Amino acid sequence: GLWLVWKTAGVGEQWFETDADLPAGKTVAGQPDHPKGDIQVFFTSPSEQPAWNGGLDAALAADIDKARTSVDLACYELDLQSVTDALLRASQRGVRVRVVIDADNLSLDQPQALIRAGVPLVTDDRTALMHNKFVVIDGQITWTGSWNLTDSGTYLNNNNTIRILGHKAAANYGRELDEMFTSRSFG
Repeated sequence: GLWLVWKTAGVGEQWFETDADLPAGKTVAGQPDHPKGDIQVFFTSPSEQPAWNGGLDAALAADIDKARTSVDLACYELDLQSVTDALLRASQRGVRVRVVIDADNLSLDQPQALIRAGVPLVTDDRTALMHNKFVVIDGQITWTGSWNLTDSGTYLNNNNTIRILGHKAAANYGRELDEMFTSRSFG
């Protein structure tokens, strides 16, 4: 089933079956391991004075921290330290981590930290943007949506993402990552 998540500091977590049931106002990610359904929809909650923690990045990092076999990530830009740290921890546990990122963002601290740690990272090496935004974990969990894996994309901009449990979506996104990572086929 499809479930929508609403979570704000000091209020706790509420789950809604339809978007009509969502409260008006700001929304942000709930816990990724909540037992409600196979598809979860998350929204960012932009703020003029963001907390810079506990948003979508924390939920994604929690899933990466549970990875046992593989994490495949494709993103335009990565500057979220929480996600980078989770990728590094996964790699240190022996999880196969592969990253595809747009070449324009390779010089950021977080991709450079991954490279220094020996995490395989591929760029698109072309003028057009590689603007994918997805993560596949253990061939069973897929995160995808409008969310850029950046501080501003998480805490200052309106974004959404879905978390899909199941091997079919993961296999489709996995093939896309293979095209970019292995075949260097973009576009």
